[in-house]
Amino acid sequence: MSNNLKLSRFFLLKSLKQQNQGSKLASPSKRHISATPTVKATFNVQDEDDFKKRVIENDKTVIVDFHAVWCGPCKILGPKLEKVMSGYEGKADFAKVDIDQLTDLALDFKVNSVPTVVAIKNGKEVGKFVGLMDDDRLKKFVKDAIDK
Repeated sequence: MSNNLKLSRFFLLKSLKQQNQGSKLASPSKRHISATPTVKATFNVQDEDDFKKRVIENDKTVIVDFHAVWCGPCKILGPKLEKVMSGYEGKADFAKVDIDQLTDLALDFKVNSVPTVVAIKNGKEVGKFVGLMDDDRLKKFVKDAIDK
């Protein structure tokens, strides 16, 4: 490294150090980190018995997201749906079903492609859509399912 480059680097580091000492920036360990709100009643369905107990026998409306790990649109819809569901906490639960792990369950609900979202109330399907949807239509879908 040339002497000029060494001096430039020295003065740059010294300047940055002085700025940081005088500033009131929080240290990295004290920084505030925020995230998209999540629904407390979100759960991954483990097996068919779990689905029956937590979805079919649930007193509340349950929005079920049939997805796959390899599915690109599922990776977009999942967080959007979680965000929308956070506004309905206590009124509806949110279940996630991996179709590769629970193929029979996906077939029972006639899931031909992913993402497929099914609304279930009192053990019966009250709504369904396939593919991506914007936030306003997602909110309407959830609200309509709760109101049925």
